[in-house]
Amino acid sequence: MNLSPDQIALVRSTFALLEPKARVAAMAFYQRLFARRPELRAHVQPHWEEEADKFVALLRTAATFADEPGAVRPLLSALGRGQREVVGEALLWALATTLGRDFTPEARDAWAALNAELNREDSFSPRAGV
Repeated sequence: MNLSPDQIALVRSTFALLEPKARVAAMAFYQRLFARRPELRAHVQPHWEEEADKFVALLRTAATFADEPGAVRPLLSALGRGQREVVGEALLWALATTLGRDFTPEARDAWAALNAELNREDSFSPRAGV
């Protein structure tokens, strides 16, 4: 499934709105992620700032290459199957929390489609830890 040109434009435009609030989005993401999977907290702390920067860089890369998801998939290969689901849910929650009304249903659908495309099971090699 490829994203439509409208979905790609929505991903990019909502990321542009998010970028000035990137640290807030990262905090919201990790808050939701740790609420759902507290055991993952040990992998982030005490390096919170570094992890927040990585999160923002990954979002920037995903938005930039929304029309070429294959370029982003290698960055996600370390995530196990269960982690990908909770990470995607936390991502959508963080975007909605940070962007408020600017995260329209159409924008949510576009980001959900991008997340689904990036996490397609057939996109990961067996050696990627899936």
